[in-house]
Parts: sequence; C-alpha cells; structure tokens
Amino acid sequence: MLSRGWLISIAALALFISISFLITWVPILNTTSLNGPFLTWTNDPATTITIIWETPVACDSIVTYWNSSGSWTYVNSTPTKIHRITLTGLQPDTQYGYRINSTTLELSGFGGTFRTAPLTIRPFKFVVVGDNRASVLSNPQR
Repeated sequence: MLSRGWLISIAALALFISISFLITWVPILNTTSLNGPFLTWTNDPATTITIIWETPVACDSIVTYWNSSGSWTYVNSTPTKIHRITLTGLQPDTQYGYRINSTTLELSGFGGTFRTAPLTIRPFKFVVVGDNRASVLSNPQR
C-alpha cells in the first residue's frame, strides 16, 4: 500500500501531465494587439465620428458600423499603420455599434458602441482621466 505522501505526489504529477497536455494541444487564437481604438469628432458630432487606431504593421482599414436601421462598411485599401476613418451621414442622438477589421491582418474583437450628439442642447455627464505614465515607485520624491 502506498503512503499518503506518495499518493499526493502521484496525483500532483497526474495533474501536471494533464495540464501540460491541455496547454500543448489547445490552439491559441492569434490576434493582433493594437493601440486604440480612439473615438473623436472632427466635424459635427451629431452626424460624424472619427475612429483612430494604430497597428504594429501596415494594413488596410475596414470599419463595419450599424444601428437599428441597418449596417454599413467603410473600407480604406491603402495600407497604413495609423488608421483614421471618419464616418459621416450618421443620424443625431443615435446609438451605433462598430467593429474594426482588416483583410491583411488578423484583428478580432476590436470595436464597441458610441452615440452621436443630439441636435438640441441638453445636460450630460462625462469623465476625464489623466495618466502621465509616471510611477511613484520610480520617482519617490513625488
């Protein structure tokens, strides 16, 4: 009969082998990290929005966007690392969803939602956050 210590060791080894097998055989999705996306206005915020992002290599830009009325796609086939797409002709005070993509670079899961500004002035709330990238640990005099 094996002692309790040996049984624990065998169980731990079996668990390690099982985890190693899973790590070896489970495929990992290859997605590209990007800087952004950042949404801003360059024209009328009730009818336009600009989406900006940066990729590690030059590639084309595709933005699919939609609302309750339908969906549209904007394509810029010129390869670039800094992508800037301005969507125009949007409806005021409307919620939109969007997704960033490329035909030459694997991008998955990048997107979100935004709402265009209303035509009439009304109260709203917003948050401002700043980060100067300074660490208290690296600069203790702060």
